Amino acid sequence: MGGKDDREVLALAKPISQDKSVSLTVIHLKAKNNIGTILGENDRALDDEMLSGIKGITYLEEQVSDGPETLDFLQSIVEDYQLFIVGK
Repeated sequence: MGGKDDREVLALAKPISQDKSVSLTVIHLKAKNNIGTILGENDRALDDEMLSGIKGITYLEEQVSDGPETLDFLQSIVEDYQLFIVGK
């Protein structure tokens, strides 16, 4: 996770999270082997700034190894949430 596409998703979720009846959970899927973590410091800073600008969120990190493990994780939480918004 991280970068412009994910910040766009957070920008979309931010107004939704202002509704008191809505609870926003951000789940950061991280590669166990750090493959795909090529974000520059500027992107990381912009991501952190975007996250800090959203009040009352729950932030979770989940480490996954590959596509099948990612799918298993998502299938395990599908009943816990009513809406998923994802970046590329």
